[in-house]
Amino acid sequence: MQRYAAGFLLFLAFLPVTLYAQHAVPPESRYYRVIGLVHMVGTGKLNDPIRPEFAPSAGNASRDGIISWSVQPTDDKSMAIIHLVAVNRKALDGILNDKRAEVRVFEIGKHGKDEIEKELKKYRKDFDLDKFRVVAR
Repeated sequence: MQRYAAGFLLFLAFLPVTLYAQHAVPPESRYYRVIGLVHMVGTGKLNDPIRPEFAPSAGNASRDGIISWSVQPTDDKSMAIIHLVAVNRKALDGILNDKRAEVRVFEIGKHGKDEIEKELKKYRKDFDLDKFRVVAR
């Protein structure tokens, strides 16, 4: 009988630890993230494809740089809406420090969904932030 009582007390001692355990952050919310309106660059040739500014080239994948990204062209195809993900915020310095008037940059967590969508719908009518996700692991 004493063993059952001791086991029950041990169970009660560890119960609060299991009840208040923290859940893992969802993959779509990890790391540093920005959404920006950027220019399309490149000539369209084999060694210089047309791509959005600040997007890493295929051979430059590194955990120190941008680890994941997604892009949608604007309605007129002259610019692109890009979602960049980086482990280190410093990897996003290029886009965050861009002062050109036509380039728009929003940091996920600092700017609200409504603010981002309102601005980017001027350039792509069907833009939906909920459908513009990048999962990085």
